[in-house]
Amino acid sequence: MRRRVSSNPRSGFSLMEIILATAMLMGSVIVLARLAGMGRTQANRAELLSEAQLVCETTMTEIVLGIRPLDPVENLPLLPPENAQPVAQTEEGSIFYQEQSPINEQSARWNYSVSTGQVPEHPELEVVTVTVAENRESGRLVRFSLTRWIRTSNPQPSQQGFLQMGALR
Repeated sequence: MRRRVSSNPRSGFSLMEIILATAMLMGSVIVLARLAGMGRTQANRAELLSEAQLVCETTMTEIVLGIRPLDPVENLPLLPPENAQPVAQTEEGSIFYQEQSPINEQSARWNYSVSTGQVPEHPELEVVTVTVAENRESGRLVRFSLTRWIRTSNPQPSQQGFLQMGALR
């Protein structure tokens, strides 16, 4: 009897090839899952940083407008200004104060600091730095700082003439 010889000796995958392909597939799924988790974490952090920036800008604006005092403070809970009157309330529960402030009763999760200093070259200017940090015990904190020069007094008489000359041009 003669054995029949086929032109294709292999008709399927071996067990070793299937195990190797499955391991490669599982490895890529694990890597993709970790990348998705990292993306989600960074998206949450970016959202918090954006909120911190908005709260910091609002606090700086309140200081410039005189709604909040221009006093150095360190790590105080961020609450609505004492002299601000509620203007409107949204469906989400946020209460908007003067100048449409996003600072509401839930803003106590943020702490703020204000530091001031003089500009030696310009005695009529004061450097104001507002720092907003998340009020959290552990974990990675989100912090945002904003610095602005603010005019605290009228310019000197010699500078007054210079400013008027510049305005005439």
